[in-house]
Amino acid sequence: MKATGVWEKVPGSNIWWIRYRVDGILKREKVGRKCDALALYQERKSELRAGVKMPANMRSNSIRFSALATEVLAFSDKHHRDTRNVISRLKRITEDFGDRVADQIKPAQID
Repeated sequence: MKATGVWEKVPGSNIWWIRYRVDGILKREKVGRKCDALALYQERKSELRAGVKMPANMRSNSIRFSALATEVLAFSDKHHRDTRNVISRLKRITEDFGDRVADQIKPAQID
């Protein structure tokens, strides 16, 4: 019997995936067995009906601003001649946002 939102990406692999939408954004999850995929799909759909907020980034780890600033410095050293401006600006802003998660910083907080 074919179920909506559950499919086997590679036929015969016995690795099943689920597919659903949260606020119009398509989400896919790798599950494993078909029975587990059916159960997880029903759970996700019931969470959506109940209004449980799904996390924006379920699998990705957030990057800290300080790590992002060190990558910017490395890029600037490699690709720019004058890095003094970049260093001075990052020094000022890293004092305030150093340990915060980069994707949670809003433009209004920077101003």
